[in-house]
Amino acid sequence: MSEPRHVALASTSNSEDAAWLAVADVAGVATDLGIDYRLIGGNSVALLVQVHDAATQVLGRATADADMGASFEVCADPRLVPALTALGYDRQSGNRFTRTQGTHALVIDVLAPSYLGRLIPNQTHGDLVLDEIPGLLEALLLPPVNVAAHAVLTDTTQLYVQVPLPDVRAALVMKAHAYAGRLSDNDALDIWRLLQSASNAGHTAADWPTRSTARDAAVILHQHFATPRSGGPRRATSNRTNQARIRALIAQVVPNPTRI
Repeated sequence: MSEPRHVALASTSNSEDAAWLAVADVAGVATDLGIDYRLIGGNSVALLVQVHDAATQVLGRATADADMGASFEVCADPRLVPALTALGYDRQSGNRFTRTQGTHALVIDVLAPSYLGRLIPNQTHGDLVLDEIPGLLEALLLPPVNVAAHAVLTDTTQLYVQVPLPDVRAALVMKAHAYAGRLSDNDALDIWRLLQSASNAGHTAADWPTRSTARDAAVILHQHFATPRSGGPRRATSNRTNQARIRALIAQVVPNPTRI
């Protein structure tokens, strides 16, 4: 295992506090059970931005929950659900767990990888019924980015947590597929944040992942973010200079689909 990268963050809201508390619970359960996973979703993007020194180059975004991405075997582990309920989590749906800590509403979602290159909802794995998401397989196959995070909450509580993040390229693959399914402003913003992080990490189109799901993600990113007529950059930011920067980052980091 690689040495963890150390990052520090300050929460700015009650919902962000709840997200980091949930992250700490995910990390604790994974450590206790000895299971492999990746922290994915908004928290993961925020940490990757910090790890790759992109925070001053992109806009920030808060998130309110913690997403745990794991293999079929881990999701089906009979110890997983009892470990979460032992912390006080109630199961709200097939893969969502919630608990209250003071004024904070903590949410953990458990997700599995798709082997079909598209979202596969409501799949049973052990005691869980969850979504299988495209790109998570890339994240589990590539070495994780291990991070030791120091998060300061709004009430000055200090959390120290060590988590495995996806490789930033795998995070981009996941986020591209999410954007294609939702066309949301938040996903567009996260794509900008991840593109800048990937650039800062030294990645280029030449080392883009080669699995079919990653090739599909390259198509999505070029379709939605690569040209002045693409809507993605406008969803990410209203600043035209930053929109042009996003298009330049696509050309640098993501291979042209016609050449893959």
